Amino acid sequence: MITYVNTVLVGTGVGSLASANAGATDSAKIAAATNGQYIVVDNNGALVDATKAPYAEAIKVGLKTSKGIKWSNIIKKADVKSLTYTEYKAETEDTVIVDFSKAATAATSESVRVVLRLTFKDLPTRFRKWTESYEVEVAAGTAASAITDAFVASINTKNAKRARVVASKIASDADANKLKLVAMPYDDDDTVDSISPANKVRFTANAWLTKPEAAGFASKNKYEAAVIKKSFGEAPIGAWKLVRDAEAQAMGYQGILNRGEGTWPIIKPGMNVADGATYDSITLEFENMYHTADDLFRKTKQTLQVFDTFTVSDNTHTSKLAGLKAVLDAFVKGDHASVALGTRDVHEPTVVPSNN
Repeated sequence: MITYVNTVLVGTGVGSLASANAGATDSAKIAAATNGQYIVVDNNGALVDATKAPYAEAIKVGLKTSKGIKWSNIIKKADVKSLTYTEYKAETEDTVIVDFSKAATAATSESVRVVLRLTFKDLPTRFRKWTESYEVEVAAGTAASAITDAFVASINTKNAKRARVVASKIASDADANKLKLVAMPYDDDDTVDSISPANKVRFTANAWLTKPEAAGFASKNKYEAAVIKKSFGEAPIGAWKLVRDAEAQAMGYQGILNRGEGTWPIIKPGMNVADGATYDSITLEFENMYHTADDLFRKTKQTLQVFDTFTVSDNTHTSKLAGLKAVLDAFVKGDHASVALGTRDVHEPTVVPSNN
C-alpha cells in the first residue's frame, strides 16, 4: 500500500474522457461530463487529450462524481518518477501439497505415528506464531493415499470452528493421492465500509513421524514423514478489497479522518469501489518541488492511483482505463522520443501551474 500522499480515483466502468463530450469550449465539455468520466486539464485549465498531452508541462486528473469532480494534485512532467499500468490478475490463496510417500515407506513393516503441524503467520493478535497440529496413527502396510484420507478427515473436522485451511486429496495429475491444503479467504472484511484491512491466511506446514514400537528412547525419535511443496497466494493490486482499502486510506489526505473507528455519526463520502469487482490500475508517482518558508527547495512524494473495471471477450482484455492511459503515456513521454522520467522538457520554459 502507498504510504505517502496519495490520490485514489476509482472508476465506475464508464472509462471515457470528457474531451469527447459535445461542447464548443473546454469548460462546456467539462460541464457536460457524466458520472464516471475522466477529466484531464493542463495548468491553464484546458482539456488535455493524447494529442495535446506531450506539450503540457503540468496536468491534473479528475473523476466526475455525483457531487462534483474529484481532482488529483497538480502533476508536473519534470517531476514524474514512474508510470505503471497493471492488468488484473486472478487472486489465489496459499497452497501446500504434502506427499506422504516417506511415511508409507516407514510403515512397511511397523506402525508409525505421523504428525502434521500447520504454522500460521498472519494473526496480528498473536505475538508468537499460531499452530495447529494433527496426528494420525498409521498401521503397518498402510498406503500413502490412505494416510492422506486420514489427514483430510482430521483437518476438516477437528477444530472446525477455528479452521483456517481446507484439506482435500488430489484426484489425478502428477500429484495424485497427495494432500492439498488451501488457505481460507478472510471473511471479516467483506463489506465496502469495513474497518478491517484486507489480509490473507499465510501458513506453512511441516510433518514428522515417530515409531512407537521402537525400544526405549528410539520410540521418541522424529523422522522425515513427507515431501512438502508451498505455493504463495497472490494478492493482485486490482483485488476489490485492496482497492477499497486504498480508497479509504486516501480519504485522510482530503481531511476525512472519521471512517467508523468506534465514533458516531460517521460523516464521509460514499465509496466508488464495488463489492466483488476486479480492477485494472494505473499508478503515477511524482515528486513535486516546492519552495519552503525558510527559502529552501524540497520535494514531496506523491502518487496518483486510478482503478477501473475491464471486459474480456474472445480472450481479449479491454480496459476502461485505455483512454486515460493513452493521455498519461503521451504526457510522461513528452514530444521528444528521448525524454526520460524525471527530466524537464527543453522546448519551452517552465510554466508554474495555477490551482484551477
